[in-house]
Amino acid sequence: MKNLLFIFAACILASCNQSSTNTEENTQATSDTLNAEPMAQNIADNSKNSLDWSGTYVGSLPCADCEGIDATVEINQDNTFKTNLVYKGKKSKPFTESGTFTWNEEGSKIYCVAGSDTSVYLVGENQLIQLDKEGNRIIGPLADNYIFKKKGTNETSALPITGTKWILEEINNTKPKAAEDNKPMFLELDAAKNRFIASMGCNTIFGGYELTENNTIKFGEGASTMMACPNMETEATFGKLLPTISTYQLAENKLSLLAGKKVVLVFSAGK
Repeated sequence: MKNLLFIFAACILASCNQSSTNTEENTQATSDTLNAEPMAQNIADNSKNSLDWSGTYVGSLPCADCEGIDATVEINQDNTFKTNLVYKGKKSKPFTESGTFTWNEEGSKIYCVAGSDTSVYLVGENQLIQLDKEGNRIIGPLADNYIFKKKGTNETSALPITGTKWILEEINNTKPKAAEDNKPMFLELDAAKNRFIASMGCNTIFGGYELTENNTIKFGEGASTMMACPNMETEATFGKLLPTISTYQLAENKLSLLAGKKVVLVFSAGK
């Protein structure tokens, strides 16, 4: 009987030791997993770690009681900044301030602090977009005036995505067939209304769009006129591609729209 009790106690002890070992292993595995997650997040591409963002940016801000404000913003690798504002048509001296800036967690916006004043900018490829105090895009007819372009880049690359008439050059890596009577195939984005209008040589296509961080663009469900025309293949393909667009690129005088990592539409700036 004593032998049976001894064997039973030994089995219980072994089971407890095994359970403790498994618990320790599971705890260590969970800890390793949790520790690995921030590393995966840190290597994600964003404006902070994938763009050549330091430099001097210029723009022209609206002014209520003058002809406009010539604005310069300089941001440096050591997280310092300097702004210079010249009020056109006024005899006042330029206004200059400097300070430091910090990035948001997503690495897409910078917060420039000088004394009690804070300015917020969305950092894009060769451009800064001034945001409101809550960090949102400024909308309305003057929205494009809050886009600063980086000095030293090709002047044609300074064309904003909004307010420019973009002429279609390629669709799925193929030059589009000419439309009837050589009507232009174009896309225009209205910053004031967040609406787009397009034509692939026949019907007029229109709808809403949204520009967000890191050159992200999303087109809403569109509508169009209902004319029948020859060579409507380009229009049909364009209509299918538009909802798949996720990001855009601006280089020289060209606009590229991407579905995932694939360029599906290429436009050049119209005259």
